Amino acid sequence: MTRHHPLRPSRLLFAAVAALLCLPLGAHAQETTVTTTLDQGTWLTIPGSGCKVLDPDTKVPEDVKLTWSGQCVNGLANGEGALNATWDNGSKWIRNEAAFSQGRRNGLWKSESWAGTKQVRSYKDGNLHGPSARLMSNGTYGEYFFVNGKRVMTWLVAYAYPDGRWCTGDCRERGVSENFTIVVRAEGKDPLTQPCGTDAKACRLKVREIVKETLRQVAERAKQPASSQPSP
Repeated sequence: MTRHHPLRPSRLLFAAVAALLCLPLGAHAQETTVTTTLDQGTWLTIPGSGCKVLDPDTKVPEDVKLTWSGQCVNGLANGEGALNATWDNGSKWIRNEAAFSQGRRNGLWKSESWAGTKQVRSYKDGNLHGPSARLMSNGTYGEYFFVNGKRVMTWLVAYAYPDGRWCTGDCRERGVSENFTIVVRAEGKDPLTQPCGTDAKACRLKVREIVKETLRQVAERAKQPASSQPSP
């Protein structure tokens, strides 16, 4: 039986980075090659066991090798375990503390990649659902909220520039920035920004407080009768 993680936003958001320090490789996992068919992503088959997992990406490197340390039930990955992948002749890799239900991602995932990115993601029936968080190697940070695979809200800590621009990825073309800004983006609305100073860790903590308060307000509104809720 799969042990499902309850999606508790406050616990996930406050533990998002700290929980990613150690990711087991799985002592009994088998190295695999890949066979794929498309169905809301790509089904990957582990030849050694015949066990299948559904990857949400539709394009997967042909030379990817997988290891899975968990159970295989009726030919599908089930329950918790370590799902790890390498590709590009082993130069790129990702390690996951994973949870599956009938081959589909279900529950809480913790990941770390060769690029230094760390993530915590929540899945339901193969789709991103609930809060997720990502810390990039350059110090930028984002927390996200998904509903059935659709991103509805984003809270970011981004590099800020004097002309009002900001970026969260490779910012080298814009020069060095010693300041951060908080960016809040909701579906269909322009992003809102506010200065956050020069301490990336302090900015991440501030974002978490914003997230916590926002989710509290959403939960409170959900308890109110529809007739008493304010118009958007």
